Amino acid sequence: MGIRTADLVLGGFEETITYQDHLIQCRGFKNPNHLRNSIIQGCKQLPQEIIDLLPDILSLEEFIWDAGIDHHHINNLGKYLNEVLPLLALFEGRDDLFEDNNMDWLYCNSVYFPKSSCFKGADSFVCLNDKYYPISSKYGIGVGSSLIANVVLPASPQTEPSHFADLVDISRKVMRGRSREIIFIWGVKYHLKSDYDPLMFYNDIISNTFNGQSKEVYDLLYERCKTNPMALDGFPNTALSYFADTLARLLNDCHVSLRQINRVLDQTGVYQINMDPKQWFQGRISFKSKKANRGRIVIERGKASWRDMTGQQGMLTYRIK
Repeated sequence: MGIRTADLVLGGFEETITYQDHLIQCRGFKNPNHLRNSIIQGCKQLPQEIIDLLPDILSLEEFIWDAGIDHHHINNLGKYLNEVLPLLALFEGRDDLFEDNNMDWLYCNSVYFPKSSCFKGADSFVCLNDKYYPISSKYGIGVGSSLIANVVLPASPQTEPSHFADLVDISRKVMRGRSREIIFIWGVKYHLKSDYDPLMFYNDIISNTFNGQSKEVYDLLYERCKTNPMALDGFPNTALSYFADTLARLLNDCHVSLRQINRVLDQTGVYQINMDPKQWFQGRISFKSKKANRGRIVIERGKASWRDMTGQQGMLTYRIK
C-alpha cells in the first residue's frame, strides 16, 4: 500500500503562487469538498475496507477502524493523509481538532500543495485574505525535520561565528547542498581539523582503503569514536552518524547557533502541524501546531542506522518543543 501526497491532490487546479519572492507551482483547492473528492480519487488503489472508511475519516469526526484493517495499514494511512487532513481541518475552522493552537489563525480561504520542493520546509500553503502561510506537516508529535534542507540551505551567511555559521559556509561551497557532504566536510575539517579532502576520506571508508594521510584521519576519528559504544560498533562505517551526533550536541549547547537557527525559521514563517498517531489509532483526528520559531529548538541525529553512510534518511534533524 503506497500513495504520495501528489496522488491525493491531483484533482486540484494548477496555480503559481508567490511567497517571499519564490514562484511556486501548486495544486490548489478553494473548498473542502473539492479536496475531499481529490483525496478519495487518489486512494483508489488502497484496500477496499480502507476506501469504504474514507468518507468517515474525511468527515473529521470520530470513526471506528474495521477489524480487518491491520496495524501496519492504519499506520501507513496516517503517514499518507497527514499532509492533507490538517488543511481540511483548517478549511472548516475545526479548532477543536487542535490540542494547542499556536497559530495566528485557524481557518483559511484556499489551500495549495507545491508540485516541487522549491521552497524548503513547506509541505503546503494555506491562504487567508490573500496572505499565504507555509505549513510543515508531520505524522507524530516528536518527528523531526531536516536541519540541512530547511534551515542551513535557506540561510544567508552568518556574521557571528558559530557551529551553525560553519555549516552555512560549507553549504554554500557544496554542489547540490547534500546533507551527507555538508556533515562529512564539517566532521573532517572542523571537528577532526584535518586538511585531507573529506570526500576522498568518505570514499576511503566505502572502499575500506586507508593509506598515508587517509590513515592519519582514520586514527584521529578512531580516537574520538572509541569512547562512544554506538560509534565504535561498526567503525569506521559509523563516521557519518558520529559526525551528525556530535554536531547535534554542539549545536544544542551553542546559544549563538540556536539564536541563528531561530532567526532563519522566523524568516521562513513556517508553521509546524503534527498529527497525533495515538489518537489516530483510536479513531480520532488530533493535531498539535506551533510556529517554527515559537518554542525550544532541539537538534538531533536522525533516526537512520548508525552504520548508514548514505545520509538519505536525514542525518541531522530539529524538533520544536
